Amino acid sequence: MHTRRASANIHRHTAGRRLGELCRAQAKPLSILLASCVMVASSYSNSILGFINQFASIYSFCFFVLLFALLLRRKLFLLSIPLALGALAALSRLNELKISAVSLPITFFDVKTVIADPRIVVNAAGIGNDLYRILFITVGGLVVALVASAFYQLAGYSFLNHLKASPSRDEKAGRSWSFVLNAIALLLILIAAQTCLSRYGRFVHANLSTKGVKLWQELWFPSSQVELCQKLGVLEYLAFSYFAADEGAHIFLGQGHSPTVQELQLAATEFVKKSVSPSKTLLPNIVFFHAESTFDPNLAFRLSARVELPLWSKQRETRALGPMRVNIIGGGSWVSEFEVLTGVDSRIFGYQGFYTHYYIAPKVKNSFAEYLARKGYKTAAFYPVEGNFYNADKAFKSYGFREFIDGRALGLPEDWGHLIDRDIINAVIKQGAFQSSGPFFYFIGTSENHGPHPCQSFRTEKQFFTTFFAPVLFEEHCQLNEYLRRAISTSAAFELVLKQLKEIQRQTGRPFVLLVYGDHQPWSFTEGIYSIPGGTATEDGFKHLLRVRTKADGYQTFFHLLASDNTVIRSRFTRPPPVSFLPSLVSAFVATSHDDLYLPINFLAYASCGSDIRASGCDHYVEIARLARHALLTEPAPPPVLPVGNPAFRDPLRERPLTPVSLP
Repeated sequence: MHTRRASANIHRHTAGRRLGELCRAQAKPLSILLASCVMVASSYSNSILGFINQFASIYSFCFFVLLFALLLRRKLFLLSIPLALGALAALSRLNELKISAVSLPITFFDVKTVIADPRIVVNAAGIGNDLYRILFITVGGLVVALVASAFYQLAGYSFLNHLKASPSRDEKAGRSWSFVLNAIALLLILIAAQTCLSRYGRFVHANLSTKGVKLWQELWFPSSQVELCQKLGVLEYLAFSYFAADEGAHIFLGQGHSPTVQELQLAATEFVKKSVSPSKTLLPNIVFFHAESTFDPNLAFRLSARVELPLWSKQRETRALGPMRVNIIGGGSWVSEFEVLTGVDSRIFGYQGFYTHYYIAPKVKNSFAEYLARKGYKTAAFYPVEGNFYNADKAFKSYGFREFIDGRALGLPEDWGHLIDRDIINAVIKQGAFQSSGPFFYFIGTSENHGPHPCQSFRTEKQFFTTFFAPVLFEEHCQLNEYLRRAISTSAAFELVLKQLKEIQRQTGRPFVLLVYGDHQPWSFTEGIYSIPGGTATEDGFKHLLRVRTKADGYQTFFHLLASDNTVIRSRFTRPPPVSFLPSLVSAFVATSHDDLYLPINFLAYASCGSDIRASGCDHYVEIARLARHALLTEPAPPPVLPVGNPAFRDPLRERPLTPVSLP
């Protein structure tokens, strides 16, 4: 009995000693596991998050310290601190490189966009295979680093031991435990980093509007985003940008006086020629013709000879024609698309305002397309490039388009450099778009004048359509004429659409409205300057044309409104209207009353503030922004039940059989 009890005590003592030895041997991974749990627990306390918010990069520093401590030998674990500081410095340097290039810090959107489709960068930037080479080298380097790390984790623990005599059973067990604990620790570090950064990003996003009101209001501007990134840290700002993009589009708009119905009607009558009344005629077919990267060079530059193209020259059906203001320069077409389809200035959404197709589109409840759909319109968008570009397919459907036909469905080339605007319109015609009995509302995008515009088609000055008035280099004259060569194709595409609409009217009596607008000037003619959220950046290598420009700045393009009805609007545009004004203007052709105009606040906005509601002299900005935002993001009230046959909603052409229009 005594012997048996003594033996049991020895076993317990031995087991306890082995457990103690194991704990001492595995002190590093066990400490890391404990530290990771503490990090996660801290992220669930708003008090701790508020304290951490006073310092930059706390969570990312802890993450790197734990990661390097796990990878290093136990005797060298103190090196994890300088290595973590070095990793943060490297991230900061990378972030500074992006800031120096585009004035913005790295965001979750950047990571998501490049991972989803690197071709977007290639096509949008107009660059070739060099980017693919860079991406291949970068991805290859990452793969090599990951393989090396995995080899270290799997083989590093036993590499030196293989040089010794065969290990004992206890040593083998110790190595197994070591590998398991280190693997668990690595997994927990990653989970802890994701959890902490996620919760911290959500906390900052939820509290910035109250704890940093001024910074929150100005997040449209690059300088404010850089300031916030420096305050939070690179990875922490990356987490913030995820929630700033993913959660509600909040922006502080203050308090202000809401205009009366009479004020809105009075503003509208300055631009609507007649008193709007219920229509007894056919509803017009409506087409928005998106002229990519197109502007009128006669307005922007001092030229040796004026260039006349139907695209920007008065036609018999022209009802309004002239310069127009956009909020982007050199790029960012989706912003103009959003504004012309919703009638809302994207800047009122602050941080999210530049990424409208991603972050605002899913929240849209009312739009110009929805406004027309409620009146019985067929709505469709014809897009020249792939529908996944900047979330265009989903965004347009959120804007109320029942159909979205992209470049792939139209059979167009995937390489943007091979897109020809005349071919785009011919593909739309071949698709059967203009065989519809109507009424229809179409958005048709073009692409040919997308920058850059390298000198390729001209060898001598005699071949030029025109030149700059001031003496400049041959290449600069040539760049202008490359633009004009493509603009001729865009103008021919515009004429094809106009011909279709006029032929439908001839055969069926249905009137039409055709709105043509330039979404932004191409960066080839803005000194390489292009838009970023709330500001601009510059691409090197483009010609500087400031000495040949007129007073019109780089935010000015053109609009051309054509309609078969000349009794609807007044051409009183002494200042370039903003692109967001256009859907309200077009709505006058279908509205049944002044109250039925689409976003009538835009008439007051233009009458009061002119081209830019964010200009310093615009006293009505607060109420304009609030009403526009509310109208866009709020489900419209259902229309009143009208008697059968009410002329306000009758379309006589629908009441008799039609033969589809088929045009060559």
